[in-house]
Amino acid sequence: MKTKYFVLASAVAIVASVMLLKNCDNKKNVISKNKVPEAYIDAPFGVQVPRTIFDVDASEGAVLKYGQTEINIPESAFLDKDGKVVKGKVKLAYREVNDPVTIMMSGVPMETAEGSQEYLESAGMLEMIAWKGKEPLFVNPDRKIKVNMESDFPDENYNLYNLDTVNRQWVEVESDVPAEELKRELPSVEEISTYKEPNFAELASKKGLINPVKPEVKDKELFQFKFKTDFSQYPELNIYNGVQWEFAGKKDSENPAKNKWVTTAVWNEMEIVKRKKNGIYKLKLVKGDKVFETTVRPVFDSRDMEYAEYVFNQTYDKYKTFIETKKEEEKEKARQRKIRQEQVAQRNKVYELTGKFSREFEIQSFGWANLDRVYKIEPQSILASFVDAKGSLLPVRKVYLLMDSVNSMLTYTPYNLDKFKFDPKSKNSLIVVDSLAQAYAIGNSEFERINSVAKKHQFKVGAPLKVESEADIRKLLNNI
Repeated sequence: MKTKYFVLASAVAIVASVMLLKNCDNKKNVISKNKVPEAYIDAPFGVQVPRTIFDVDASEGAVLKYGQTEINIPESAFLDKDGKVVKGKVKLAYREVNDPVTIMMSGVPMETAEGSQEYLESAGMLEMIAWKGKEPLFVNPDRKIKVNMESDFPDENYNLYNLDTVNRQWVEVESDVPAEELKRELPSVEEISTYKEPNFAELASKKGLINPVKPEVKDKELFQFKFKTDFSQYPELNIYNGVQWEFAGKKDSENPAKNKWVTTAVWNEMEIVKRKKNGIYKLKLVKGDKVFETTVRPVFDSRDMEYAEYVFNQTYDKYKTFIETKKEEEKEKARQRKIRQEQVAQRNKVYELTGKFSREFEIQSFGWANLDRVYKIEPQSILASFVDAKGSLLPVRKVYLLMDSVNSMLTYTPYNLDKFKFDPKSKNSLIVVDSLAQAYAIGNSEFERINSVAKKHQFKVGAPLKVESEADIRKLLNNI
């Protein structure tokens, strides 16, 4: 009888235990379902590298420049949500984050997959998105966009990853993207002498060809006078007969009509002392110690004009034909000279290494893409804690370990600071963000104080800074 009661009691106890365990599992599930996960891309300060927005004709494509980066967009590169090729104007936004500071600002995680504790080191990271109206666009797999990105990192074992924000991980889409060393072209060692255009009028003169002064009939209202003059130094006039001089100045002191003594005097010498523009000359008359200078133009009586025009046309046609022929000859010489210059430059082209590299790759999908490789180190792991200047425990929200030596960043929260790891061989710095979104900086000297066998370390921070720009972060790091 006792045995019967014992079995019954045991069965009740087992059922109760099962019910209790099940109830506990249900509560656990409820808690798990109600827990809100942190944002996968979490910009700590709300300050990011700005996007550059381009207008692109999807039907034609485009070649865009972002700093030294070239973005080559073929025609029909965009698809809508239904998979149809997009035509017409679209918007494309692009930006790059290429060092630990801008990587941190972006909020993009460098962990290969959330919780993996495996990190990537970057040779260059970018974000590219596109839209039309309010609708996001997608990459046409048959017409992919090519990016040629400049980088400071030469190795050939960097892979291309796309960020999968749904599954919270980086997905490798291309392996071992080759790097090309960038060179800068220097001036050619051999330079062809600078070209100087010849004086065509002088060339014509040597051939006995002149640019004649176009004859004008005299103005009856203006004063004219005539005298014998030696035109041997002025061949543009020497071709004519019956030349008269007409006053062409503006000053009354030079006008013979307003200086009657000039017209009545007997002048011993009369000469052209200066040729001015547009067939205007400076004339000088001399009588003993008296000198009269005036501005004149050559003119003709109507009876002499017909012959003068005939002489002009004959002379000018020969002159013009010669000049035009010479100019064509010079154009051909210039063309040949340019060819020789290009040949010389090609033969003697000199380059200088810039210390930069470039990688070309195709965009597989819009969003974040990263040229990375897995960060392989033998890290030192410690339990990390943080105190302020007064020694009080700091309410930490995020800790960013910036590693300049490998161009990467590790992110920690209060939940995994017991697994804080760092590379003792790298140059390390920390940006610590507290619950009020204030930033603190810790330099590499603090890491040098950590003993190689230490299991924990307490970091002491200085004064906080409210970050409002990238410059604030860099200033904070420069002051440590």
